[in-house]
Amino acid sequence: MAAATSFVAADTAPAAWRVAPREEWVRDLPAATAQLPAASGVLLHDRQIRITASGDDRYEHTVERIAVAATPEQATQVYIVIDPRFQDLAIHSLRLTHADGTGKTFSASQIREQVRVQPGEADAHKRDLNPQLQVSIQVPGTRVGDQLECEYTIHSVTARFAGLVAGHYAAQWPTGGDQPVHWERLHVTWPAARALRYRIVGGASGVTPTIDTHPGELDLQWREQSPAATEADIPRWFERRSTVELSDFSDWMQVAAVLAPRYARPGDADPHPQEELDQPTALATPGLILNAVRLVQSKVHAINLAGVGVYTPAEPAAVLQRGYGDSRDIARLLVALLTRVGIDAQVALAETRGTLLDSALPSPFVLDAALVVARAGTTEYWLNPDAPGPATQLGTTDPSDLRRALLLAATNARVVALPRAAPDSRLRVVTQQFDLRAGNTQPAALTMTTRFRGGWAQAVRAELLAQSPAQLQLTQIQSVAQDYASATAVGQVQLQDLPDAQALQLISHFRIPKPFADPQQPEFNFFAEALTEAVQPRDEPTRRFPLSLPWPLQIEEHISAALPADFAPLPSRMVIETAAFRYVRNVRFARGALQIDHSYVALNDHVDPADYPQFLQANAQVYQALGLTIAAQGFSWSRLLAWLGGHSLAIIAAAAVTSVVAASWWRLRRE
Repeated sequence: MAAATSFVAADTAPAAWRVAPREEWVRDLPAATAQLPAASGVLLHDRQIRITASGDDRYEHTVERIAVAATPEQATQVYIVIDPRFQDLAIHSLRLTHADGTGKTFSASQIREQVRVQPGEADAHKRDLNPQLQVSIQVPGTRVGDQLECEYTIHSVTARFAGLVAGHYAAQWPTGGDQPVHWERLHVTWPAARALRYRIVGGASGVTPTIDTHPGELDLQWREQSPAATEADIPRWFERRSTVELSDFSDWMQVAAVLAPRYARPGDADPHPQEELDQPTALATPGLILNAVRLVQSKVHAINLAGVGVYTPAEPAAVLQRGYGDSRDIARLLVALLTRVGIDAQVALAETRGTLLDSALPSPFVLDAALVVARAGTTEYWLNPDAPGPATQLGTTDPSDLRRALLLAATNARVVALPRAAPDSRLRVVTQQFDLRAGNTQPAALTMTTRFRGGWAQAVRAELLAQSPAQLQLTQIQSVAQDYASATAVGQVQLQDLPDAQALQLISHFRIPKPFADPQQPEFNFFAEALTEAVQPRDEPTRRFPLSLPWPLQIEEHISAALPADFAPLPSRMVIETAAFRYVRNVRFARGALQIDHSYVALNDHVDPADYPQFLQANAQVYQALGLTIAAQGFSWSRLLAWLGGHSLAIIAAAAVTSVVAASWWRLRRE
């Protein structure tokens, strides 16, 4: 609730908030909570929700122990987020109590003086699509150990905004927090005619609430909740905090039926000039689909509004005119273009966190991402409308990362499991070619080619094309220098954009002086640097929560080397496989040429805690396998001659000294 931040005033919006007394429907706290503990963290969080025919009212009462003192330049703040399209805020009270019992109860006029309002989105384009406001109440003069108490109510009116659904209620309310919560309540009342359901999911604190239910009423209470535990790299779909799902929708089919009209093609709007899309009908339907995707990508810039919740997609013509939109806007536009040329297409909505919709309570407000399924004959193409372009094939960039989606239709709607993307839909291939035949007598030559393909190429294309040759060169040198510190670049890096192959390629050249270091014991280490990002050693020996992994993902590194005659490494094959990944290393040698192939394929998007020790062990084995050291085999005349050639002056000098000494010794013997 409270935090220390800069005391900077923003433009206020009086129409969005007011100071007013608490309403009569709010229930007083139970007597057992009248005496709050002298502890740190959130002492009290009382959330009461009243669902009505016109919307809902949410009352919040919080009491928190201040952990960070305010400075003259800063003030503790209470943050509240509202959507002015359908919400307004009533602030009831603000009290600050010091540890010695003194304090201040702010009057209505004093509260008004401390309120600041600013847009929730910094990006102006995002602000157009998401006009949420952040209301902050400044509380100057706080000290560590003070008790800060605030009461407010947010009123939501369904009729004000088309993104809401009249006559329905659905929401998700997280419990607990990042600090101890000593007492928390969620109390909900609703018209008896509505069949409201609830579900408690996630959370690792182990605190079970007390539950009291009556017709049209639900009361949940938690006591002594520990801070929400955290670990690095948790999957986005995993809930650290316990969440209460509420919904009076009967099923996802009802949600789909409500949303389907909002994504229908407008009957009187022409979404795009005829000449830019129309093609002869003799062309293959997949070609028309790809043409529509490219057209949308060239005309509309995607803006991610993940997690916003309440949303209504704009008309296709409006999206084209403004040139940007959320994935839901772009999906509606793409379907309009496809249906215009007679292609069966449909919007499917999902949640960016990858929630399994078939196990969650139905809610239209969690569906913050959109895909399009287009059909050509018996083939379905899943299209990601906000994927970075240009699209070169109909395979989507990663729809399976959303796990489940809701196909929108007035009838026959359904939740579908999205098709698994091919592992190489996000592929990076690095090829290294070494010429080491000269040993240490000449610098070794290295040519390195890095190719990004599929979704990976789309993700890095704009960034790489925007870099200068010097920037590209520096990045490549830094990569090679990690393994070969003395390497120097030769010429400029070549950047090749290969849209027909849905690929982007970098080619660079290097010299490595004296690659075998010690001529007495020459050896050379090959290391698959490209795979290190996937198998970096990890510090934690165990985990409580799942470990998130990049997926889909495939990384390959192919190393070829021409070796001196006295090098003959043995062929080998290594396979390491877990539920999370499969790694293969092949080593081949023939006619002085060495070939090392590394392949890493992610098989899952996470590792369960129970499987983590095995994953950690396998990960360490792969990291060790990335390096392969080769050494000369036994005695070699060529190596001896090379060594002699490199020390010829010293040998001649030593021979001269030896001859002088020998001559002197011989003369002494003769005397």
